[in-house]
Amino acid sequence: GLGEDDLRPQRPYTLSAASGHQFARQAVHSHGAWRARRLLTSANAPAAAADYATQHAQLLQSPLGDSAPLFEQAADARLRGKPIAVGGETRGIVASASYEARKFGIFTPMPMARARKLCPKLIVLPGDFERYEQFSHWMFGYCYDFTPDVEQTSIDEGYFDLTSNRNKPAVEIALTIRKAIGQRLKITVSEGIASNKLVSAIASKLNKPAAFDAVPPGGEAAFL
Repeated sequence: GLGEDDLRPQRPYTLSAASGHQFARQAVHSHGAWRARRLLTSANAPAAAADYATQHAQLLQSPLGDSAPLFEQAADARLRGKPIAVGGETRGIVASASYEARKFGIFTPMPMARARKLCPKLIVLPGDFERYEQFSHWMFGYCYDFTPDVEQTSIDEGYFDLTSNRNKPAVEIALTIRKAIGQRLKITVSEGIASNKLVSAIASKLNKPAAFDAVPPGGEAAFL
């Protein structure tokens, strides 16, 4: 709830690059990278801090989207590549559909009876939310290996701030996490990297499944 005035110095001063970076890290810690970047690039922010935020305040969103069938396929190899719907087995609606099922025109929240008519070989599962929660825990665990700043917005979607990790480029870290989840959990994720949440969310959803897009700082307007 703080405004730009809360980050402005109360007296004239000169900052070195090191102190500017410290100022930026404090802002990121207090406000989150996406908000800190806007605040730090204001006219009264230290130049070194603004440079730090612009270059390193990168957020990555990793949405699974319709994750229930993916979790089911990850847990049971026999289900991989087959049309799956999670929901009421005889009555009710489709709560989630695999990409294989979508090819038959099945979507959420379609009545299950209609889905079965569109795809007679549709595999309908009741759902196992404890299993989904466990897979979610494992998936986000790979994110915590690289940064403590993980914001999980749902069981299958979230953001992680790579600002504090200066050992590797953000794209390299994202690809490492993507590969680990794919190899060990057998789950395909879509990722988007950008300097704010909105752009990273759009980047991660453009070419699903298995989307990956990185928007460099300053390129947000052209990308949108």
